Parts: sequence; structure tokens; C-alpha cells
Amino acid sequence: DFVRHAIFELLMAYEAAGFPDDFIPDITAHLRAMRETSQRLRLRQQFQDVLTTYETSVSEALETGDWDLMQTTLLTLEGYLDRTPDDHWRFYLRRTILKSNVIKSGVDAFYEVARHESQYQGAAEKWIQWLEGLAE
Repeated sequence: DFVRHAIFELLMAYEAAGFPDDFIPDITAHLRAMRETSQRLRLRQQFQDVLTTYETSVSEALETGDWDLMQTTLLTLEGYLDRTPDDHWRFYLRRTILKSNVIKSGVDAFYEVARHESQYQGAAEKWIQWLEGLAE
């Protein structure tokens, strides 16, 4: 009796709120799709917000010529890419990073320095290849 009464009260509440029983599944599916879309947009914005911090680090390395800082920053970003669990988000994060003009400038300058200083060659060549791959 208690469960039957609870179900009756729930149905009455739906009806009083203007939800005919026929539309509840459609509305629920629509709300779920809206939540999923908004979650993806929030994640994309969070990636962009985090990238801004690393762009500041790359800019500082460019201004001061601190190539160790540049290498550390790029290796940190690379580590995040490697540890991103989902292929879609890994690809999205990689493209977001590589589309940044600050990162592009930093990688180009770092590559030029790496041509003369061998300790930076591995990291610089990897990032240059990524940038070239982005154009394809």
C-alpha cells in the first residue's frame, strides 16, 4: 500500500507540474543530452584555462632565454597528453596545445636553440614533428 501510494503521489506531482506521462522519457533524454553537451564544453574550457598557465611559462622562457624552463614546460604538457585516458580528449588536448601561437613560437625558438645544444634536441624535434603533423 505504501509503495502504491508513493507511485500515485509521484504521478499526481508529474501531472500537476504539466508533465504528461508520454513526454517524460523524451524530456529526460533531452535533458541528459544537454547535460552531456554542457559537460564537454566545460571540459574544453578547463583545458583552455590550464593551457593559459603553461603559455605564461613558455612566454617567460622565451623572454629570459631559460631553455631548461621551456623543456620542462613542454615535457610537462607532453606528460599530460600521454596520461589523458580517452583518445578523443587526448587528440583534442594535443590540437588545443599545438594551435596556441605562444606554444608555436616557443617550440620554434626552442628548436632553433636545440640545433646548437644537443641536450634539447629530442624534446624539440618531437614538438616540431607534432606541429608539422597538425598542418596535415
